[in-house]
Amino acid sequence: MCLAASGAAGRGSVQPASAGAPVTIAFRAFTPGGEPVLDLKASDLTLKVNGRARGIASLDLVRLADDRAESGASPAPPPFTTNVLSERARTVLLILEDDSIAPGQEEPVKKALEQLLATLSPADRVALLPTARASAITAFSTDREAIRAAIAGFTGRASVRESIANVPCRTRITLEALRQMFAGLPADFPVTVVFFSAGLSGPIDSLPAMGTQPLCELRLDEFTDVADVVLSTSNFFYVAYVVEGSGLAAGYSSFLATGLETLAGAGGGDTIRVTGGNEAAMTRIARETRPTTP
Repeated sequence: MCLAASGAAGRGSVQPASAGAPVTIAFRAFTPGGEPVLDLKASDLTLKVNGRARGIASLDLVRLADDRAESGASPAPPPFTTNVLSERARTVLLILEDDSIAPGQEEPVKKALEQLLATLSPADRVALLPTARASAITAFSTDREAIRAAIAGFTGRASVRESIANVPCRTRITLEALRQMFAGLPADFPVTVVFFSAGLSGPIDSLPAMGTQPLCELRLDEFTDVADVVLSTSNFFYVAYVVEGSGLAAGYSSFLATGLETLAGAGGGDTIRVTGGNEAAMTRIARETRPTTP
């Protein structure tokens, strides 16, 4: 759906030509069960920018296209290593923060990745990339067996010596790695990015009392620097929180979720919780990122 509104644009890729000029806001609406909402009216919506209500000038529906339903068959996949980006296929980058996931806690991640792969079109190109190491890296490819082999070989590498005080330092390294990855993505074609992590620290001013002094002090602008690159490339961005995937005590789950929620919010993305029994939540990514037609 596209929403045309009057007033100043909020932070993100939507920018007005001048103050007070109409701007277009693209958004997607789903029921709690994940089905698209097709009968919204302008009166059903409320638009606020910087906390102020704005008028809605018009509301237009853009339907999601289902390639298989329209053609009656799955399209033939392109060559495994093609660099040609099809308008009818997605490019999906799966990023695994292996330094946050403890050895032995990989199974929910593997199940979630398999669930996501099963819902993608055969023409969709996928790459798998750990944040810290070159192991298991695959180029964008339609070769599902290669991707599945990389998933099967994924191993968590969280340090047994990591403490709550170390998490901000790891977070800073991860944010810089993400910034560099996103900067290398094509700016004129949407890439679906799914970032898996067992937790990041939030900025220093958002953290609760930890009982210990963090070894690094993160600033909010370190998150927004990453988000600016995400927003400039017009990507679909999802942060997958691997609940209880860290080697830290379960009581730190709120602390570990803070940084992930900050990153997702700044980058205009969503946070998805990955648990031992909730891998099916990944299927919404395939629904929400299907190619659109006017």
